[in-house]
Amino acid sequence: MLFISATNTNAGKTTCARLLAKYCNACGVRTILLKPIETGVNDAINHSSDAHL
Repeated sequence: MLFISATNTNAGKTTCARLLAKYCNACGVRTILLKPIETGVNDAINHSSDAHL
């Protein structure tokens, strides 16, 4: 298991994870990506109440 973290939003965590998974898959390592938490939700966009939890 690998956990990717950063101290700011828009730091490239998702992009880094995607590229790492692509590389691992190319090397024959089966990968599963999971993004359980998203930060930086824009309040100007109408989201469901679940999006703010």
